[in-house]
Amino acid sequence: MPYVRESAAGPTVAPPGCRGAACDGEDPESQGCTTPGTDFGAVAEAAFPGGARMEIRHSAHCGALWARVWLAQDRDRIELRVPGRPTRQAVVRDRHDADGYVCTRMTGGAPEGAEACLLPADGGPERCFTA
Repeated sequence: MPYVRESAAGPTVAPPGCRGAACDGEDPESQGCTTPGTDFGAVAEAAFPGGARMEIRHSAHCGALWARVWLAQDRDRIELRVPGRPTRQAVVRDRHDADGYVCTRMTGGAPEGAEACLLPADGGPERCFTA
């Protein structure tokens, strides 16, 4: 797992485990894309009826993006759609997931044109927003 190293010159951030297209399908945390001291965060966010909240997140450090959800319901699904790229999905598997964060795998590139959607398990309409 990436880490922040201390040196005589001060803290330095380890290089990411992937960059750009090499991040396709990878986990953002294990690849160092959410390492403190790097440039990452939400580029768009939404709150939905029922309490679920979602973000489209981007890491300049890794050159990749992903979607995450919290306060969702069991079996809700999220999708990250980027034109010309495979759709990334994640499912809220249980109450533990619903109480915490669930995120998609990454897609290399910039967030422009990205769309994130919540697909409720109860069959309600999908709720989407864009970066």
